[in-house]
Amino acid sequence: MGILGKKENRFDRFLLDPSKTSERNHFCFPQRKTASRVNKVNLSFPSSFLLALFAFSADAESGVATKARAIMAENCFDCHGPDKEQRKAKLRLDVREGALKDLGGYQSVMPGKPDQSELIARLTTKDEDEVMPPKKTGKSLSKEEIDVLKQWISEGADYPIHWAYRPILPPPLPKLKNEKGVQNPIDRFVFAKLEDLNRTPSPEADRRTLAKRLHYDFLGLPPDPARVDKFVKDQSPNAYADLVEELLASTHFGERWGRHWLDVARYADSDGYEKDRARPNAWRYRDWVIEAVNEDLPYDQFTVEQLAGDLLPEATPKQRLATAFHRQTLTNTEGGTDQEQWRVAAVMDRLETTGAAWLGLTLTCARCHDHKYDNITQDEYYQLFAFYNNGDETNYALPSSAAALAKYEKDKATHDKQVSALEKTLNDWTASRKDAQALWEKKTRERLSAIKDPITHHPLKLGPLPKQGDFRLVAREDDSLFVEKLVPETTTFLL
Repeated sequence: MGILGKKENRFDRFLLDPSKTSERNHFCFPQRKTASRVNKVNLSFPSSFLLALFAFSADAESGVATKARAIMAENCFDCHGPDKEQRKAKLRLDVREGALKDLGGYQSVMPGKPDQSELIARLTTKDEDEVMPPKKTGKSLSKEEIDVLKQWISEGADYPIHWAYRPILPPPLPKLKNEKGVQNPIDRFVFAKLEDLNRTPSPEADRRTLAKRLHYDFLGLPPDPARVDKFVKDQSPNAYADLVEELLASTHFGERWGRHWLDVARYADSDGYEKDRARPNAWRYRDWVIEAVNEDLPYDQFTVEQLAGDLLPEATPKQRLATAFHRQTLTNTEGGTDQEQWRVAAVMDRLETTGAAWLGLTLTCARCHDHKYDNITQDEYYQLFAFYNNGDETNYALPSSAAALAKYEKDKATHDKQVSALEKTLNDWTASRKDAQALWEKKTRERLSAIKDPITHHPLKLGPLPKQGDFRLVAREDDSLFVEKLVPETTTFLL
């Protein structure tokens, strides 16, 4: 995917030159970079084959740690895994911390020392009351499986990193029996897979087929016949690269590739549920995504602006708009619905979509219990839930035309100016009262300190007593206040 981009993404760079990796963009959409080398790509395979190839080559983690985990998952995790309700002996083997926990002078797993690891002792004992897995489970490990666990412990008992947390690393270029036709690193992966399947490359596609493939891959649309004819007749060595550049420059590029993110963000033009009412302004977020792809917005900015663009210093309208990512939840307007129930459902949806989109985790299971597969506890789920559960949704009527938008911006500028003036007045007054407040607090503390018995009755020292019409307050000797005449219930005296 990245090989067809307009700014080399990280995967593209390390395929072509591992020394030129960048830490800023961990992952990107297909990016829009000059196609000067695209014409060197072997043209015998559709891009869908290349996408499958990347997935194949990127999953490089294997070895004894992976095998050991698979063995324990099959035989141990039912009783000593992520389900704390089913966990026996308070022993957890699916995480390294649990396996290495001190059990009172011994450990289930002692890295580098399989002979001193209780796990191996329990797997190999002849005592039916001690052997693991228990006989009643009907499970047992073969000698080969036990040897794998011993080797794993001898090598340090490393646990495979959850796939979502593994850094993207350049896969090693495969060696080929026959390097004829190899023009770039991608060809090596393609040819290596073909060699495994004992197949040979197909002939290079004709130009009409290439034009169709490029249009569908880049724009998702069929090519204009006239453009295909122009490409077929173009004998320039850069004809293919020129067509790629032309398609990359099209606004349809962002429409084609932005829709994949819109699927992740659960974008829709309507509310969902039984009424499924239209969302007249939903397109604004859709267009923001399309524009972000077309402008090669760096992935870190793409992330920050959608998660918290409104919290950025001097946030622009576009950055605020990006946070509509959080408003793509379903909305239930059916009569009789519990609004609080659906508000909470929306918060959970935001949380779980964030997990799927950026953390590579399926968080929904942790609503009710610690996750059985992804490494997240129920406590962690609701800690993150609390982060999102701190605001109420508000719906605003948005300008419906360019003229309405211009009027809104003019009115807003006037309003902001008035607010700034009021804020200045308030801030100036607050500053002027700061010393007076401190002085009052000091005198009050001194007066309270001078009082020997703070429980003693200390009457308020009032100024002149007010009158209200024909009614007057009179102070008695015991410092109580007396109204000379019967007053209506609504009479108010200010002291």
